[in-house]
Amino acid sequence: MTLLVISTHPIQYQAPVYRTVQQQFGVPTTVIYASDFSISGYRDGEFGASFAWDTDLLSGYTSHFLSRVATSGPQSYATVTAAGLAPLLKQLDFRAAFSSATSRASSRRVLGGAAHGRAAAAARRSRRPQFRAILWETSGS
Repeated sequence: MTLLVISTHPIQYQAPVYRTVQQQFGVPTTVIYASDFSISGYRDGEFGASFAWDTDLLSGYTSHFLSRVATSGPQSYATVTAAGLAPLLKQLDFRAAFSSATSRASSRRVLGGAAHGRAAAAARRSRRPQFRAILWETSGS
């Protein structure tokens, strides 16, 4: 069974969880990130500071990026989109998926609003009959 996680960007307190799930519990884990801005560097409006995490946030599990800052991709949380998510879902082999968003609003940001429904539909249409789209939010709000 492969676990698929969909997130806006690499987050310093989530990456170790994905690594642990794969390495210590033996569950292959793939994370789709909408952007790499948190490791490329960005200006955080809430903190009023520029950040680029200097710790390894990508090793120990498989990751894919829908866009990258270096190729004119989103440079902040406010500008991420789900462009390219549905085709990537068709390519990946997974049995369970979830959005790491902590609210419905951030889930819409991660999945691009209507893209949530399209992603779930694309997953259901996949050629993996044992898979049923399991997309939920961690907060339940």
